[in-house]
Amino acid sequence: MNSRHGAVRVAALPPDQCRFHDGCRVTAVARTVVDIARTAPRADALVVADAVLASGTTRADLRATLDLQAGWPGSRGADWVIDHADGLAESPLETLGRLTFLEKGLPVPESNAWVEAGGRSYRVDHLLADRWLVFEADGSLKYDGRLDAGRVVAAQQEREWQLRAAGLEVVRYGWELARYHRRELAARFAAAIHRCPVRPEPFPSWSGVTSWSGVTQER
Repeated sequence: MNSRHGAVRVAALPPDQCRFHDGCRVTAVARTVVDIARTAPRADALVVADAVLASGTTRADLRATLDLQAGWPGSRGADWVIDHADGLAESPLETLGRLTFLEKGLPVPESNAWVEAGGRSYRVDHLLADRWLVFEADGSLKYDGRLDAGRVVAAQQEREWQLRAAGLEVVRYGWELARYHRRELAARFAAAIHRCPVRPEPFPSWSGVTSWSGVTQER
């Protein structure tokens, strides 16, 4: 039905897809994610799905919810979002960066992999280990309004120096390109990938939230 507030769609929901929050009846997390994935732009839906997987909801939870909506409008798009969501992404910017690789058919890097460089372990935003290539998402929140912005910049420069000294190529990108100009960003990514052919041995890396024993850990 339609009202002065917009179009209203009504559907019967299984009890396990509903919750109460502050006395209000709301949809469960998995149901909310799937509804967004069916109806929202792909970029927005993937950001939400990444965040929810990072918070503990599983891909199986999302898949089971979508299975109950087979044939609903947008279900094919939701299926894509569930397949490509990544709970290792730590910010909307990282998600949009990864989406750039996906949309343009580029090799998709591993999210937030750990590498060792200069006696420290660093978690890099995106890693193509077989090409010794790192992509770093540069959000402004790490600099804007901070009294210690100079220290943050110095630490970032030291980090990049160590990564390059270990043999890794580092490519940075920011919000403007990732949100509004992904075609241009994809061209930059593709050029970097072209400059870094596949190596005989991938750069050593590992996944998870902890560093190797005995190695100093840095984000």
